[in-house]
Amino acid sequence: MQFTVQEIVEITRGELVQGQPSTLVSALSTDSRTLKPGEAFLTLVGEQFDGSTFIAQALSKGTAGIITHAVPARSVVPENIWIIRVSDTLKALGDLAATWRKRFTLPVVGISGSGGKTTTKDIIAHALAGDRVALVTEKNYNNLIGVPLMLLQLTDSHECAVLELGMNAPGELARLTQLSAPHIAALTNIGTAHIGKLGSEEALLQAKAEMFESLSPDALIITNSDCPLTKRMLERINAPQRRKTFGLAHGADVVARKILPLTPYGYAMTIDVQGQQAHVELRTFGKYNVYNALCAASILAELGLPVSTIAERLSNFRAFGMRSETVEINGVAIIKDCYNSNPTSVIQTLESLDDFLTRGNSYVLLGDMLELGEHSVGYHRDVGRAFKQYPVTKVFTIGKLGQIISDTAQKYGQATLHFSSKSEAISTLGELLRPGDVLVIKGSRLMRLEEVADKLVNILSSLCTQHQS
Repeated sequence: MQFTVQEIVEITRGELVQGQPSTLVSALSTDSRTLKPGEAFLTLVGEQFDGSTFIAQALSKGTAGIITHAVPARSVVPENIWIIRVSDTLKALGDLAATWRKRFTLPVVGISGSGGKTTTKDIIAHALAGDRVALVTEKNYNNLIGVPLMLLQLTDSHECAVLELGMNAPGELARLTQLSAPHIAALTNIGTAHIGKLGSEEALLQAKAEMFESLSPDALIITNSDCPLTKRMLERINAPQRRKTFGLAHGADVVARKILPLTPYGYAMTIDVQGQQAHVELRTFGKYNVYNALCAASILAELGLPVSTIAERLSNFRAFGMRSETVEINGVAIIKDCYNSNPTSVIQTLESLDDFLTRGNSYVLLGDMLELGEHSVGYHRDVGRAFKQYPVTKVFTIGKLGQIISDTAQKYGQATLHFSSKSEAISTLGELLRPGDVLVIKGSRLMRLEEVADKLVNILSSLCTQHQS
């Protein structure tokens, strides 16, 4: 980014308290801990913090200026540091990002959805690597803070931008869409994620609809033709934009056919992108990732990649970052799916595990599914009942809500064991797992079940080393 101090004052409707209006500002930070010398410091306010209390730390790190809602005493700030007072720093951050975004005409992709948006984004980033200089969402920068920070990184060297747009509350997706102004807006699906925060299914549909209601009329909408809730949402909006679909059913613009399980996991398929076909071997656990691959293929085709190239890049993709990430060690496959969990994604995981071609035992460790509100107990029972259709060798659970899954599954004849702690889970599973076995570990992010997965990998690695010696 590059603004003058005066431009920042005008964009944010702020007040210049100290400093020269002509001073150039080329970088901004919202975190005093990672702030670099010369960057401006914007003081955000959260439920548990007030960024203005960290101004002294930002000054010690060499900040060049401050955008804040609470101006410190003049005696605290050196005269060479500019200060702008604004009424709402979060809004100011978004307004700066939106203004900077308007200076670029490059294609911008916005990806949202209840599940799969990060994996879809990762597939696109993998496919574009080496062909296009793309700005791609980093870490979990998909909210009202992260998306503006990503947009402010745009430079003339970028040829496109691929942004993940998250949603936790009404109005958030509308704001993110307005800030990023995507040419292509893709919705992976609508599921039960975050329904607890929104209160009802109707509220969830309305919140998802915000993305399309906030789009430019000449943008492209890409949706999942097999998702019932997406169909319901589209019926209620009057969106003039061009539309394309992906899915498994006949009639989708991008479709997968002849889907067959690969050994030990993944799926072979033929993808059809508006009449052009190619063979894909998706070496990623989870049949739900077929949909993510199709969504990515739809976007990549719009960005101009040939179908043959898309198929090659899909086949080369490997999941990472605790999203269907598969680690094979000492003959045991551990599937780390610890970043998110909801009833839809868990049942899809069980369906995919049913396709896993293993010569040993199949195990599942499930933690609590969070953010489900008043429906939480019922949803955990639904997951427990799912083992009637998708039985495994044994179900392990952890957490207060995980106990509900265990108790329900047991009523349907499924062997279960509930752990009272992660250390108990690590100890038991470390002794149980044998070559040929597969273990899926899945829970909401706050459960931090990757700690169990990582410890088990270390245990299995040490066993492998002992056998070799």
